[in-house]
Formats: sequence, structure tokens, C-alpha cells
Amino acid sequence: MYRFKLVSVMLAFAVLTTLNFGCQANTMPDADNHNRERSESSEAELLQLGANGPPKLTVDTDAGVVRLMTVSTGCTRPEHFTIELDAEGNYVASRVKADRCRRRPFVVTYEYALDDLPQG
Repeated sequence: MYRFKLVSVMLAFAVLTTLNFGCQANTMPDADNHNRERSESSEAELLQLGANGPPKLTVDTDAGVVRLMTVSTGCTRPEHFTIELDAEGNYVASRVKADRCRRRPFVVTYEYALDDLPQG
């Protein structure tokens, strides 16, 4: 009896989630779809490099942040990276603590305020 109720609740949740995300996907403007496709291709490239691959940095001066995209297997945290300026004035990120978890790899994004980073 309880198993039937649990399965019914899970099925209802799956249907509602599918309907909700399906409707949202159809209402996105073209610019958002283009940005999402670019983001998905960046994520795919990072996933191919694996958890020990180099992180990808983007600087958003309007928002005043540096975004770091990297692959995690479950234990990566923002404090596991250092961001420094190289000789040419570009931000470079280095992982200072390895992610030793064994979860399936996924892409995470962390934001760092430009005011908190070294200035050139």
C-alpha cells in the first residue's frame, strides 16, 4: 500500500517537473538560447578535461566579478582556488586543493568580486 503511494507521488512529481521545465524552455528568447548553447559547449569542453583540468575564467566588469567555471566531483569549494594576475595583466586561476570525491563530474561556477582580487 505504501509502496503504491510512494510510486504515485514520484510519478506525479516527475510529470509536473517535466511540464514545468518544458514550458520554460519554449518561452526563452533567442539571445538566451544562444548564451545557453555557448555555456553548454563550454561545459562540455570542461567535462572532457576532467576534474584536474584548468578552470575557465571570465571577467564581467559591469557586474564587478570574475566567474570561474570548473569541473567538480563533489568536493570543490570556492576557496580551493587562487586567482592572480600574470605578467600580462590577465587573471589566472590555480587549484590549490584537489577534489578527491568520486561523484559523477559536473560543472560548477563560482563568482569572485573584482574588489577582492589583486589589481594590476
